[in-house]
Amino acid sequence: MADTVRILCVDDEKNTLRALGRVFLDEGYEILTAETGLEGIAVLEGSSPVQVVISDYRMPGMNGVEFLRLVRERWPQTVRIILSGYADTASVVDAINEGQIYKFVPKPWNDDDLRVTVVNALERYELQREFARLKRVARHFGESASVPCADALVDLLPFGVVGMDEEGAVFICNRMAKERLERRGSDRNRNDPRSSLPGEAVRLVDRLEAGEEGPLHEAWGTGEAWAYRLPGGEPAGRIALVFREGEPHE
Repeated sequence: MADTVRILCVDDEKNTLRALGRVFLDEGYEILTAETGLEGIAVLEGSSPVQVVISDYRMPGMNGVEFLRLVRERWPQTVRIILSGYADTASVVDAINEGQIYKFVPKPWNDDDLRVTVVNALERYELQREFARLKRVARHFGESASVPCADALVDLLPFGVVGMDEEGAVFICNRMAKERLERRGSDRNRNDPRSSLPGEAVRLVDRLEAGEEGPLHEAWGTGEAWAYRLPGGEPAGRIALVFREGEPHE
């Protein structure tokens, strides 16, 4: 992780910003603050990198969802968390479903739960950064890379990677995915890994096969998954599923 962990807190109430600062007082993070979405954008432009943004939902001018949507467009690896006292707000739920927001934290929050949420967000940030780095390495090799070399690169990923063709047969399965499948006894049915994969991940594959545009992403309590339709080549209709899982927090 970067030497300095920066967390940007955005809320139009100074008392809330001070309270958030106290939550992380002993964590060693650099806490940045802003009172509006526009101020938050200015802070992000002047501070790099900012790993996590925590924003209130109800703010004048630009609400939290609108602000975090802009953050995603300009700094996609920054992990976005929203605070709100209105858990039934439809736009918050929609933003979570669309991947604009990583987590919703209700107000008033529990300090310990918020600290755990930020620890998980920082882990997600590092995984995304590592994934991007390995993608750059793979692009460097390009089409001249040998198949064994490409397989070795895929095995380095800190994610499970499964590639399936239109018949559901597996043509890529990296080390972390194999460990997951073997734990669930998939040796009995190698060409149908779905029964051994996280249900949330399988639903992403189903959505792609139903014609939905990708890439698709879903996060759940102990992990997350991405599903991509691979362009061109044979076999047709290939799908790549990338997933990670952790242990539930007590």
